[in-house]
Amino acid sequence: AIKDQEELKDISFDELTKHVINWHVTNLEYACATDLSDLSLGYWDQDDPYGFRGDHLFLKEGYSSVVSQLAKGLDIRFNHIVDKVDYRQEGRVTVTGKTTRSTTNKIKKKIKESNENA
Repeated sequence: AIKDQEELKDISFDELTKHVINWHVTNLEYACATDLSDLSLGYWDQDDPYGFRGDHLFLKEGYSSVVSQLAKGLDIRFNHIVDKVDYRQEGRVTVTGKTTRSTTNKIKKKIKESNENA
């Protein structure tokens, strides 16, 4: 990571310092999901107030396990064109498409339950 940074190329660091800087740069790139050169110095952390509280973790089964859990019991259809999603009625979501109409109140309930357990 540090070898790619033009502004640091003429500065000489001992091996430990290079290692520490590389660790921080790599950690920042990982956390922001982009190269350091694509980050803004003024705004790289602008989403921090909206981040998840608590410890960071990796999901052993991957993030798809969260989606799978939320989707249990829902009428999910692939390769269907959706014309309208209506969630104006409290606790109810209606999805309308060319070939189907599906109404459920399970979506908001599952999202609410997952937020309460977080």
